[in-house]
Order: sequence, then C-alpha cells, then structure tokens
Amino acid sequence: MDMMKLKFFTNISHEFRTPLTLILSPLERIINTTGEGSNREQLKLIQRNSKRLLNLVNQLLDFRRLEVQGLTLDIGEGELVSFCKEATESFSDLSETRNIKLSFSSNVNELNAAFDYDKIEKIIFNLLSNAFKFTPENGQISVSLLFEDTNNVENFVHLEVKDTGIGIPEEKHDLVFERFVQNIPEGVKVNKGSGIGLSLTREFVLMHKGTIKLQSTPGLGSKFSIVLPVKGQAEQKGYIEEVITLSIDKNLEKANVETIANKNAEGKPCQLLLVEDNPDIRFYLKDNLKSEYQIRDVENGKKAWESILDKMPDLIVSDIMMPEMDGLELCEKIKTDKRTSHIPIILLTARSSDQQKYEGLKTGADAYITKPFNFEMLALRIQKLIEQRQKLRLLYQKNFEIQPSEISITSLDEKFLTKVKKLTEENMQEPDFSVEKLSLEIGISRAHLYNKLLALTGKTPIEYIRIMRIRRAAQLLQKSQLTVMEVAYEVGFNDPRYFTKHFKSEYKMTPSQYIKQFISSTRKTSDL
Repeated sequence: MDMMKLKFFTNISHEFRTPLTLILSPLERIINTTGEGSNREQLKLIQRNSKRLLNLVNQLLDFRRLEVQGLTLDIGEGELVSFCKEATESFSDLSETRNIKLSFSSNVNELNAAFDYDKIEKIIFNLLSNAFKFTPENGQISVSLLFEDTNNVENFVHLEVKDTGIGIPEEKHDLVFERFVQNIPEGVKVNKGSGIGLSLTREFVLMHKGTIKLQSTPGLGSKFSIVLPVKGQAEQKGYIEEVITLSIDKNLEKANVETIANKNAEGKPCQLLLVEDNPDIRFYLKDNLKSEYQIRDVENGKKAWESILDKMPDLIVSDIMMPEMDGLELCEKIKTDKRTSHIPIILLTARSSDQQKYEGLKTGADAYITKPFNFEMLALRIQKLIEQRQKLRLLYQKNFEIQPSEISITSLDEKFLTKVKKLTEENMQEPDFSVEKLSLEIGISRAHLYNKLLALTGKTPIEYIRIMRIRRAAQLLQKSQLTVMEVAYEVGFNDPRYFTKHFKSEYKMTPSQYIKQFISSTRKTSDL
C-alpha cells in the first residue's frame, strides 16, 4: 500500500508540473512585457501563488520519498558562495513587495566545495520562506556564510538565516523541527503551510553530516544556524556584504537585447528538434522559439530518432516521459551513435528527484531542466550550448589541420586530456579560472567533467587545476628569476600564503626551501 501511495503521489506531481509549466512560463513573459500598474500586480500575485503550489508539490514528494524509501545525496563540486547568494536573490521580489530589507554576507567571496545542489537550495528556500512568513513589514532578514578554515582535511561552513520576526518561545525550539508542528501565535494571520518545511530542512542538514540550531526570542526574531563540514581545502578570498535588491539578470537582459549568433556551419539559422508528447507545451515552445530558429517537432522518441537520421538538427529539446521511446532512451541512443553523438540535447521533464536527474545526465544529456521552467533560462541555455558547439568547431578547424605525414590515431580520452591540459595552461594566470569555466570551454557539464577527469587521472577538476598551477610554479622557480610572490601571481594565486600552503602540500617543502634545494643540487652537478 505504501508503494502504491508513493507511485500515486509521484504520478500526481508529474500531472501538476505540466500545467504549472504552461502557467508559469507564459506568465513570466507577460509580466516582463507588462508596464507598471494594477494588471502587473495581479499577474505577480498569480505568479507567486503558482510558485507556492509548485513548492508544495515538491515538498510533498520529498516528504513521501523520505518516509518510504529514503533520500540520498547527489554530491557535486561547485562554488558555494555564489550559489547561496543566487538562492537568496530569488527572494528579492518578495523583499520589495513586503518592504523587508534582505541582505547577504560572506567572509569569503569564493568557496569551492562539494555539496548537494538541490538540497542546499531547498535548505535556504525553506529557511527564507519561513523567515518571510513571520517577519512583518519594515523588518530585516539576513543570510550569512562563514568559512572556518581549521587547517585540516575537513573544514566547516556556517550558514545563518536571521530575521526580526515574531520569534519562537524557548519551549518550542526543538518542536519546530518535528513534522506537522507549527508555531503560529493566536491572532497572527499568516499562511499556515504544511508544517513539513523545517522537518525536511533538518533531514537535509543531517544528510550532509551537519547540525542545525535555533536561537529565538518572542517579539525579537529568530536565527537558524547551520554548520556543514567541507572536505578538502577550499579556495577563498575577499569579503562580501550587500543588500539584495530587485534587479534584472544581466545575462537574460543581454540575451533579450542583443542579436544572438544562431547560425550553423552552413550559415543558416540553427535547427531545433522539439520532442514532447504534450501538444500544448510543444506549441508553446515552438511559438516562442520560431523567431530565432528553424523548428521541427515530434511527439515521441521513436519519431524523433527517425527525424534525426533524416536531417540532423543542431540541438534537441526532449521530454523524458513519452510513449514508444522515452527521452532517456533517445538521449542514450543519440550519444552512443557516432553519427549523432555531437548533437547537444536538453532534457526537459517533470521528474525532479536526484536519482532521476542522475539518470538523465548519465545518458549524456548536456542539460537537465525541470518543469515548470523559466523560458528565458531555457532560451539562454539553448543559445549557450549552440555557442559552445560553434567555438569547438572553430577550434577544430584551427588546430586539427592534418598533413599526410602527421596522421596518428588518438583515443577520445587522450584528446580530452590534451584539451583539458591546454585550456588549463592557457588560463593559468587568471585567478578566476574555475571548474565551471573549464567545463564551459570544453563543452560538457560540470558533472561530466568531474566524473571523466576523476576516472582518467584520479583527481577532481579543482585538484587538477591546482596541481597544474603548482607544478608550473615549480618550473618558474627553477628557470626564472621571479620572486616567490611574483611566481604565485603568475600561476593565478592572489594570496601568496595560500600558494605556499598548497605548494608545501604538493612538494613537502615551502617554495623558498624548494629554490634552495634546486640551487644546491645544481651546484653539486656542476662540481661533478
């Protein structure tokens, strides 16, 4: 019976997500083109409540999975500060509407770490949703991130969400993390919600082997403090403190204003293939993309494969749950066939669990977007994937001019490693050169880059870039007249102390000791 209930809830959620997509996506475009006034405010009211419905569906699914089969972590490497800041910024509209000051601060402005994107995002969303629910107008809500470097293999991240809301009595501090328990004083008019948000938040924190605590005084506000362990040494620098205000995403603004270079190798508009069994979504996507691209559309994977072999598209957007051949099978078929493996594919689906996302990416998908989706984000992802393919095509044209006497057989893995090494060397001086930038330049997702590089070298992308920098630094210390500080800047380290720390970790001695040892060995060799 439990499994039947879980299947029922899962199927219902998928049924909810498709109409929600057809509400939220067109609604966002209408809001962006509607001037200020009562109509715009009414539209934003519809948007907020549609998003709330989506969050309730997501929480219900998470709760059912946790109760019946448990949840698992889907760890990936990423930059944690910008991730938390973006999650906070998503509440800027609510902050402006409620006249509540929202701020974000961090003692570092870059922190590369391994974490579960989906669950950390839900932790922040749940805590901020709770804070906004119980904070009156003219109040304040702050999100702060503190990186604690213990000089050990495992460091710690402190994440705090603080508000000036109604507060919680001390005797209820432990109870708020229990399922279906709510703290709503008599006379306070707020949306009661489901009572499972903080319970899920605690579960997600515990899954990361972290802790969560509450400090609160009635009438003075609340502070939720989370401590999460972070394995390895995180690159860090600077300090961030700013008030979050409503603003337009510059990337989206640029994508809407500038002319998009969407020509294929033949100089014609790029061809997109839409694979979707829901005719309404198919019509919506086709209607909004036809001004920039040539569009073909089919209703299932089997017809898509026939269409692809008939005429190769430049990019494919496919649903997953379809009759005859689903999106996962189609994606795997495309990526394992040498004729079609170069075609980027975006999986667009109502399936939102970590395992389902993993299955989608495992088949070789270039992107995985869950319904409901923001159309501008989808359009930008399509544009960026096409641009990446254009860059790769130009790179191949420039670097792979084969002469008869130079023909050699190179495996795909060797070509991959050669390219990773080349890009790392070219960008070594740039302190901001990150795993994300490397993955963009290579043209594969961060998850694919992480798994492939780890499998081939035994090193994660962050470790690979750092070791390359350190070993180039050793060459410079041997062969140049640069000082240790100059060498550190030359290989992309802004902090010489941080450089020395990692150099010592790699060579078991400081850069100064390394120079002395090299000079000593050189003298002995010359004496001989």
